[in-house]
Amino acid sequence: MGRRKRRAVSEDSGGGGSWLTTYSDLVTLLLCFFILLFSMAIVDKQKFEEVAQSMRAAFSNDFSIMPVKDGDTMISITPYESGDELLDQLNEIIEGQDPDGTEEDIDDIKMETIKVAKIDIQELIDEMGLNENIKVIEEETKIILRMDSIILFDSGRAEMKSSAEPIVEKLGQVLESIDAEILVQGHADDRPIHTTTYPSNWELSTRRATNMVKFLVDRCGLKNEHLTAAGNAEFKPIVPNDSEYNRQKNRRIDIVILK
Repeated sequence: MGRRKRRAVSEDSGGGGSWLTTYSDLVTLLLCFFILLFSMAIVDKQKFEEVAQSMRAAFSNDFSIMPVKDGDTMISITPYESGDELLDQLNEIIEGQDPDGTEEDIDDIKMETIKVAKIDIQELIDEMGLNENIKVIEEETKIILRMDSIILFDSGRAEMKSSAEPIVEKLGQVLESIDAEILVQGHADDRPIHTTTYPSNWELSTRRATNMVKFLVDRCGLKNEHLTAAGNAEFKPIVPNDSEYNRQKNRRIDIVILK
């Protein structure tokens, strides 16, 4: 009898050890499960931005996603929203931003306003039938609105033509929605000018750029602090000055939007 009891005790002890092993495995699995859930609940903003950028590139102009304020609220912006709406949204963020800052969010929205403005400007050029005289050129750090002087000024003069005013006014209304630095650059061809008012192409190109800036401020509502006027005379041609057609292309106003 004594041997049977000792054997029973030994078997019971073995069963208890197996049960504890199974229980510890279960607790470990549950711990891993909750750690996994916790990690999924934490959004890495940098990772999210990388994914968002990839989605922007993949879908081009179809949509854009960006974080607003603390990154808790997400909004979807299509390129067909007006620049004014995006600028209003930008102002709301600036007025209510935290001391920690949302500079990345603000920069993203500024880029969106430029993107929308580029589309709107191209649509205006198409509607006015001025594709031969006005070009929109996008580069890595800037967008150039290139306007032939032939539609803006009479030869040797810096006063804007009355026929050009409605054109510039429509374009200026789009530019007004952009919160970015804008350079207005006057350019001439290589033919010298010698008049009392304009002793050289430096004076002529600078005056044309200055008059364009004044028009954008007075008639279109652009901010003075966002605009800079510069004259480049004949020293930055886009094509060789070897024909009248090329000289006409070199006589131009470049409105440069800095990204």
